[in-house]
Amino acid sequence: SMITRSTIFSVFATILFSGSLMAQVSVKTTLPATVAPGGSFTMELDVAKGDVSGFAKLQQLLPPGFSAEQGESANATFSFKDQKVKFLWMALPNNNFKVSYKVNVDASLSGNQIIEGTFAYIKDNQTEKFIIAKDIITVGANQAETAKKAAMDKILADQQAKEDAAT
Repeated sequence: SMITRSTIFSVFATILFSGSLMAQVSVKTTLPATVAPGGSFTMELDVAKGDVSGFAKLQQLLPPGFSAEQGESANATFSFKDQKVKFLWMALPNNNFKVSYKVNVDASLSGNQIIEGTFAYIKDNQTEKFIIAKDIITVGANQAETAKKAAMDKILADQQAKEDAAT
Protein backbone atom coordinates (compact mmCIF):
# COMPACT_ATOMS: atom_id res chain seq x y z
CA SER A 1 0.00 0.00 0.00
CA MET A 2 0.99 3.67 -0.36
CA ILE A 3 1.23 4.31 3.37
CA THR A 4 3.87 1.71 4.12
CA ARG A 5 5.88 2.76 1.09
CA SER A 6 5.93 6.43 2.16
CA THR A 7 6.71 5.43 5.77
CA ILE A 8 9.59 3.28 4.59
CA PHE A 9 10.74 6.16 2.42
CA SER A 10 10.66 8.69 5.26
CA VAL A 11 12.55 6.31 7.58
CA PHE A 12 15.11 5.77 4.83
CA ALA A 13 15.37 9.53 4.25
CA THR A 14 15.86 10.12 8.00
CA ILE A 15 18.68 7.56 8.11
CA LEU A 16 20.31 9.17 5.08
CA PHE A 17 19.97 12.63 6.57
CA SER A 18 21.32 11.70 10.01
CA GLY A 19 24.12 9.83 8.26
CA SER A 20 25.18 13.02 6.51
CA LEU A 21 24.93 14.93 9.79
CA MET A 22 27.23 12.42 11.46
CA ALA A 23 29.73 12.88 8.66
CA GLN A 24 30.20 16.57 9.46
CA VAL A 25 33.67 18.03 9.15
CA SER A 26 35.15 19.24 12.43
CA VAL A 27 38.52 20.19 13.88
CA LYS A 28 39.27 20.00 17.60
CA THR A 29 42.39 21.47 19.15
CA THR A 30 44.42 20.29 22.13
CA LEU A 31 46.96 22.57 23.80
CA PRO A 32 47.99 23.56 27.33
CA ALA A 33 46.28 26.46 29.12
CA THR A 34 49.59 28.16 29.91
CA VAL A 35 53.16 28.28 28.64
CA ALA A 36 56.27 29.90 30.10
CA PRO A 37 57.91 32.81 28.26
CA GLY A 38 60.76 31.31 26.21
CA GLY A 39 59.09 27.90 26.48
CA SER A 40 57.32 25.74 23.94
CA PHE A 41 54.17 23.63 23.60
CA THR A 42 52.54 21.25 21.15
CA MET A 43 49.34 22.13 19.31
CA GLU A 44 47.35 19.07 18.26
CA LEU A 45 44.45 19.16 15.82
CA ASP A 46 42.03 16.26 15.47
CA VAL A 47 40.33 16.37 12.09
CA ALA A 48 37.05 14.55 11.52
CA LYS A 49 36.79 14.78 7.75
CA GLY A 50 33.40 13.19 7.14
CA ASP A 51 33.19 12.00 3.55
CA VAL A 52 35.38 14.80 2.24
CA SER A 53 38.36 13.86 0.07
CA GLY A 54 40.83 15.52 -2.25
CA PHE A 55 42.38 18.94 -1.78
CA ALA A 56 42.33 20.61 1.64
CA LYS A 57 44.14 23.27 3.66
CA LEU A 58 44.30 23.62 7.43
CA GLN A 59 45.58 27.01 8.53
CA GLN A 60 46.17 28.63 11.90
CA LEU A 61 47.29 32.16 12.64
CA LEU A 62 49.81 32.46 15.48
CA PRO A 63 50.30 35.67 17.46
CA PRO A 64 53.56 37.61 17.00
CA GLY A 65 56.33 36.02 19.08
CA PHE A 66 55.06 32.48 18.41
CA SER A 67 56.86 30.35 15.83
CA ALA A 68 56.00 26.87 14.59
CA GLU A 69 57.93 23.69 13.77
CA GLN A 70 56.49 20.68 12.00
CA GLY A 71 55.17 17.76 14.04
CA GLU A 72 52.81 15.06 12.71
CA SER A 73 51.66 16.14 9.26
CA ALA A 74 49.43 13.24 8.06
CA ASN A 75 51.04 13.42 4.59
CA ALA A 76 50.41 17.16 4.26
CA THR A 77 52.94 19.74 3.15
CA PHE A 78 53.73 21.84 6.24
CA SER A 79 54.76 25.49 6.13
CA PHE A 80 55.12 28.41 8.54
CA LYS A 81 55.33 31.92 7.12
CA ASP A 82 53.94 35.37 8.11
CA GLN A 83 52.66 33.82 11.39
CA LYS A 84 50.55 31.33 9.39
CA VAL A 85 50.83 27.60 10.03
CA LYS A 86 49.64 25.69 6.95
CA PHE A 87 49.02 22.02 6.27
CA LEU A 88 48.26 21.44 2.59
CA TRP A 89 46.86 18.20 1.16
CA MET A 90 46.52 17.33 -2.52
CA ALA A 91 44.56 14.30 -1.29
CA LEU A 92 43.24 14.00 2.26
CA PRO A 93 43.89 10.80 4.24
CA ASN A 94 41.08 8.21 3.93
CA ASN A 95 40.12 8.33 7.59
CA ASN A 96 39.96 10.89 10.37
CA PHE A 97 43.44 12.03 11.30
CA LYS A 98 45.55 14.14 13.61
CA VAL A 99 48.20 16.75 12.85
CA SER A 100 50.44 18.61 15.27
CA TYR A 101 53.15 21.21 15.45
CA LYS A 102 55.50 22.57 18.08
CA VAL A 103 55.16 26.22 19.05
CA ASN A 104 58.17 28.13 20.40
CA VAL A 105 57.33 31.18 22.49
CA ASP A 106 59.49 34.29 22.56
CA ALA A 107 60.93 35.05 26.01
CA SER A 108 59.61 38.65 25.88
CA LEU A 109 55.95 37.60 25.58
CA SER A 110 53.37 37.61 28.36
CA GLY A 111 49.61 37.59 28.78
CA ASN A 112 46.78 35.96 26.85
CA GLN A 113 47.51 35.01 23.26
CA ILE A 114 44.87 33.99 20.72
CA ILE A 115 45.25 31.27 18.08
CA GLU A 116 42.59 30.96 15.41
CA GLY A 117 42.23 29.11 12.16
CA THR A 118 40.26 27.44 9.40
CA PHE A 119 40.03 24.11 7.61
CA ALA A 120 39.18 24.57 3.93
CA TYR A 121 38.09 21.65 1.76
CA ILE A 122 36.21 20.87 -1.42
CA LYS A 123 32.64 19.57 -1.29
CA ASP A 124 30.46 19.26 -4.40
CA ASN A 125 33.08 21.27 -6.33
CA GLN A 126 32.73 24.16 -3.86
CA THR A 127 35.28 25.35 -1.34
CA GLU A 128 33.86 25.03 2.17
CA LYS A 129 35.43 26.41 5.34
CA PHE A 130 35.24 25.08 8.85
CA ILE A 131 36.12 27.79 11.40
CA ILE A 132 38.28 26.29 14.14
CA ALA A 133 37.24 27.48 17.61
CA LYS A 134 39.60 30.16 18.93
CA ASP A 135 42.10 29.07 21.56
CA ILE A 136 43.56 31.29 24.27
CA ILE A 137 46.89 30.37 25.81
CA THR A 138 48.35 32.38 28.67
CA VAL A 139 52.05 33.15 28.51
CA GLY A 140 53.29 33.50 32.07
CA ALA A 141 55.82 32.16 34.52
CA ASN A 142 54.95 28.91 36.22
CA GLN A 143 53.55 29.78 39.68
CA ALA A 144 55.73 27.25 41.54
CA GLU A 145 58.87 28.45 39.75
CA THR A 146 58.00 32.09 40.54
CA ALA A 147 57.46 31.28 44.24
CA LYS A 148 60.74 29.35 44.39
CA LYS A 149 62.61 32.23 42.77
CA ALA A 150 61.04 34.76 45.18
CA ALA A 151 62.06 32.61 48.18
CA MET A 152 65.59 32.29 46.80
CA ASP A 153 65.81 36.05 46.19
CA LYS A 154 64.73 36.65 49.81
CA ILE A 155 67.39 34.28 51.19
CA LEU A 156 70.05 35.99 49.08
CA ALA A 157 68.83 39.45 50.15
CA ASP A 158 68.88 38.41 53.85
CA GLN A 159 72.38 37.00 53.38
CA GLN A 160 73.49 40.25 51.74
CA ALA A 161 71.95 42.32 54.58
CA LYS A 162 73.86 40.23 57.18
CA GLU A 163 77.11 40.72 55.30
CA ASP A 164 76.46 44.43 54.97
CA ALA A 165 75.77 44.66 58.70
CA ALA A 166 78.98 42.72 59.52
CA THR A 167 81.20 45.09 57.52
